Amino acid sequence: MTANLPRDILDRITGMAGAVKDLQGHLSATIAVLGTPTAGQVATATSATSAAWQTPSTAPAALLAGLALSASKPATGTLTLSTSDQDVAGCSLTFTLAGAHGFAHVTGAFDFQPTSSSAGVNAVGKLLADASTQTEQAIWTDNGASSRETVSQSWVVPLGAGSHTLKLRASKTSALGTHVANTSHTNMTVLIFDLP
Repeated sequence: MTANLPRDILDRITGMAGAVKDLQGHLSATIAVLGTPTAGQVATATSATSAAWQTPSTAPAALLAGLALSASKPATGTLTLSTSDQDVAGCSLTFTLAGAHGFAHVTGAFDFQPTSSSAGVNAVGKLLADASTQTEQAIWTDNGASSRETVSQSWVVPLGAGSHTLKLRASKTSALGTHVANTSHTNMTVLIFDLP
């Protein structure tokens, strides 16, 4: 009977049969590791390296919610940079997580500009997560021509249960010249994931 079907239909059927076989293999491997589920259970990650069967109605609410918060926090004032880190006004967020394996994805944009140029001075944007300055930085270098540029950086920050504060900070590498982080394009965008 299949000899009368067009070739493209036969290819699709063969492809679907292969996909079903792959799915059966993945399911068998999952059952081999986790054991056999009861009706209505789903496999969920319980940490970065383990998983368990859970019934969706009794699974932690944070797992089902996933994305707990999204926010955009624009600067509320122009910051004149110094050689010490300073908070960028308005670019701060405090929140509480219930789960032990949450994380934040943060993007910081810094609108750096010299008001009195000095070639070679770097303006540096940073993220402070609770009391910890994150390693990655947004860096702009003054070229001596009074240029203005918006630079950005992204951070993924692991977070446990409890209260947390994220904030953008900025500084410069030399006292020479005068440099600012402008209000207009300086912003912190945050996605918070609350996971058990």
